[in-house]
Amino acid sequence: MATEYERKRLENFRRHNEMMASLNVHAKASLLSASTKRSRDQSKPLKKKKKQEPETTIDFNLQNPNLMATSSQDRSACLWDLRTIGAKKPKALTTVNHGKAVYSAYFSPSGLSLATTSRHNYVGVLSGANFEDTSMICHINNTARYISSFRGVWGWDDSHIFVGNVAKGIGSNQTKGIDVISTKLKRTVKKLQSPLVKEVISRLHCHPLNVGMLAGSTAGGHVYVWTTK
Repeated sequence: MATEYERKRLENFRRHNEMMASLNVHAKASLLSASTKRSRDQSKPLKKKKKQEPETTIDFNLQNPNLMATSSQDRSACLWDLRTIGAKKPKALTTVNHGKAVYSAYFSPSGLSLATTSRHNYVGVLSGANFEDTSMICHINNTARYISSFRGVWGWDDSHIFVGNVAKGIGSNQTKGIDVISTKLKRTVKKLQSPLVKEVISRLHCHPLNVGMLAGSTAGGHVYVWTTK
């Protein structure tokens, strides 16, 4: 029997997939509408629109599904209230800016914190009643072009964030694995490593039902699984 937390987490995955599907349909419809409008009237000059940077992640708050977080290539992560968001000029509740592209923005299991990961080599943690408190934790997030970007993920509570690390050294001296960041101490407190890991682990996922089971994937098509046993 799934716990309430597990049920909410699985529901969050479902809502995320539905939102992404909705966004894809909306984007295609917008392109079709624009194409049809141009074909009807070719005499009107087209105005050059400002290029919009794509969103990289979308996440919903487990405790309040009306709260949505987005991360973007425009160097920002935003919090939105779906009940008050405008259709023409949506205004975010909170925006956190990084020096470079933001790869991810994920709510913690309690819904009280938000973790962001950016190419600016920081993992951000937003907390407080209105997510007004921001902490920036140094972490090397620059990956090679052929490696997927790092996305820090929460564990099974609000105390730790898991994120891949960029290996240092050459050959057998490389220390590939996963960094464990403490949100209380605001630093890396542990590294998950194994001699079996030969590549940089970039994408992570914590098992929603089995506490202590963590999976990580690489650009080379390998998946590694850590357990507490």
